[in-house]
Amino acid sequence: MRVPVTGGAPQLVLSGRIEGLRCAKSPAALCAIAERTSDEKQLVLTAFDPMNGRGRELGRFGINPDTAYMWDLSPDGTQIALAHSGKGAIHVLAFAGRAPLEITPTSWNSLETLNWAADGKGLFAASRTEESAVRLYIDLKGNMHTVWEKQGTLGNESAGSLGIPSPDGRHLAMMNFTHNANMWAMEDF
Repeated sequence: MRVPVTGGAPQLVLSGRIEGLRCAKSPAALCAIAERTSDEKQLVLTAFDPMNGRGRELGRFGINPDTAYMWDLSPDGTQIALAHSGKGAIHVLAFAGRAPLEITPTSWNSLETLNWAADGKGLFAASRTEESAVRLYIDLKGNMHTVWEKQGTLGNESAGSLGIPSPDGRHLAMMNFTHNANMWAMEDF
């Protein structure tokens, strides 16, 4: 849906089983959506225009129907990075006839989020151990280093981490969250 800034009735732009919307940074104008096919064996990446809706198909990726995937559109709108949530390999689908790239990180084989760096030369990802949540930088050759770590995610506490680079590449906006959960047994109520 879209609504004019000046007000008015909302208008339908498109509908579907959309699993994310990403837009390139200015001056690039590409936006993309991801949708699973009806048999849930492929993730279809499609161009999207806020005024005209669905555009051309950008690519397809074979997936496992029972698995979550994360993806992001590069800042210049020429590549899409895609990874199986919880697995290490990152697939980069390039447009304009370039061959796809598979990045195998040199360590940390369980990734939870994926965001392109502002310069398009690498990606930020989140992962965790039993003791900490981490934010990683991964270059396009698979080399990685930790840029942030939060210790103390033990026991029944779980943590996650999100991070989005600023357009100038000088800052990383991050959100980290933890939560505790308790279970109670009640009798004779």
